[in-house]
Order: sequence, then structure tokens, then C-alpha cells
Amino acid sequence: MKNRDGICNRLLDATRDWPQSWAREAEEIQLGNQILEAMLPFLESIVAEGRSETTLRRHFGNLWMLGGEIIDGYEPYSPEGIESGSDIVLKFIEYDGGPLLGHHAEEEEQRSFDSSCKKLYKFLIHRPIKKS
Repeated sequence: MKNRDGICNRLLDATRDWPQSWAREAEEIQLGNQILEAMLPFLESIVAEGRSETTLRRHFGNLWMLGGEIIDGYEPYSPEGIESGSDIVLKFIEYDGGPLLGHHAEEEEQRSFDSSCKKLYKFLIHRPIKKS
């Protein structure tokens, strides 16, 4: 159990670097932070569910790829330019999966990616909205 806790902590700690790894330009780091803010509760929930290390690594890896795809394809849609991280993520995922991976993924990799995107989508649309 102690080993699993260490792996989970390392996976969650590594997400702090995701916004910088996704960004091509310094301005994209803030967008990356918004994306991560939307994903982190989901990632924390699958860790808390006691998922296997293999499953955790798969979902974490797939959501890291999703963040890169969002950064590559994001164009602000809101006239004010202010969107929540969840709004941004939900523009790229749907009930049946995520975007086609830009690096011409194999069918199995795309299927795994879509599975993680579906789970994130369900989590985001069913999560209670926080009132300020």
C-alpha cells in the first residue's frame, strides 16, 4: 500500500509541470493552468478510487496528451476571452471521446485516449457547480 501511495503522489506531483510542457509560448502557460485546474479533481478522484497503477498511468498519460491537443487547437471563443478550464476542456471532449490525436496515433492508442476523455467528460458534466 505504501508503494502505491508513493506512485500516486508522484503522478499527482508530476501534473504541476504539465502546463509548461504543453506550452509552446509563455502566454499558453496560463491556459495550461486552467486546463489542469479542470482535470485535477478527476485525477484525484481516480487515485482515491484505488485504481491500479497501470490504469492510473494510462489515464494520467492520456490526459497529459489531451492538454497538449487542447493547447494546439484552442482559440478563444468568448468575446471577453474569459472561460473556465472546464468550459475549455469540454470544447474538446464529448460523451464518445476526445479529439483525434495529432500525431497519427495507432487505433489502440486512440481508443485508450477516447476512453479517458469519456470518463473525464462524464466527471465534468456531472460534477456539482461551485457557487462563489
